[in-house]
Amino acid sequence: MHGILCGVEDELTAWLGIQCSSFSQVNTGTSKRSFLVPLGDVSNLKVMEGNIMVSRHWLL
Repeated sequence: MHGILCGVEDELTAWLGIQCSSFSQVNTGTSKRSFLVPLGDVSNLKVMEGNIMVSRHWLL
């Protein structure tokens, strides 16, 4: 965050990627994500961490 806020224009590169394992179609059995339940199974630690990462990326 500090690097993004203090970066010089035209000299800054930011990689804003999330771990997509809990968002993939193959993992829907574990994550319980669907069109109707986009947050998935929030009792699962990996799903909860994925939700936190996505919300922080949206804030940036």
